[in-house]
Amino acid sequence: MPPRNRGTRSDMAPFPVQELKDIHPAPPPGLSLLAWIAIIALLALIPLVIWMGIRWHKNAPFRKASKELASIATSSSDEMFGSELNRWLKQTALLIWPREEIAALHGKSWLEFITQHGNTDFVSFSANWESWVYGSRPVPDDTQKLLIERARIWLKNLPRNKTC
Repeated sequence: MPPRNRGTRSDMAPFPVQELKDIHPAPPPGLSLLAWIAIIALLALIPLVIWMGIRWHKNAPFRKASKELASIATSSSDEMFGSELNRWLKQTALLIWPREEIAALHGKSWLEFITQHGNTDFVSFSANWESWVYGSRPVPDDTQKLLIERARIWLKNLPRNKTC
C-alpha cells in the first residue's frame, strides 16, 4: 500500500491567532489528605491535653507533699523527726479526709488509720510513736529510713479521686 500523503505545511490552512483563548490557571489545590489528617489529629489532642492539665492540677498537692517528705528525710534533726513526720502525715491526710475525722485521731488509733488507708504498717511503731512525736526520744536513723519509706508508700497508695 502506498504511503499516505500527509501534506506539507503549505497544504495546511493557517491557524488564526485571533481564535486563541487565554490560558486560565487551575484553581489552587485544596487541602491534601495529610493536611486533613494533621488537623483531625490536633483536634483529637485537645481533649487529651485538657485532661492532662486537670490531672496535673489535681495532683499538685500530692507532688508538694512528696517534696515536703523528701525535705523531712534530708534535713530533719533526730529529735524533731517524729513530730515533723507526724505533722506531715496529718497535713497529707487532710488532703483527702475531712478535718473532723483526722483531728480526733492520735496515738495508736492514728497509726491504725494510716495503716488501714495506706496499705503500710505504721502500727508496729505504736510503742514508741508518742515519745517520738512529742520529742522525749529521738528516732533512730535506721527507723527514720523505714518510716520515710513507709510514708512514701502511704502517699503513693492514697486515693487521688477523693479530696476534701
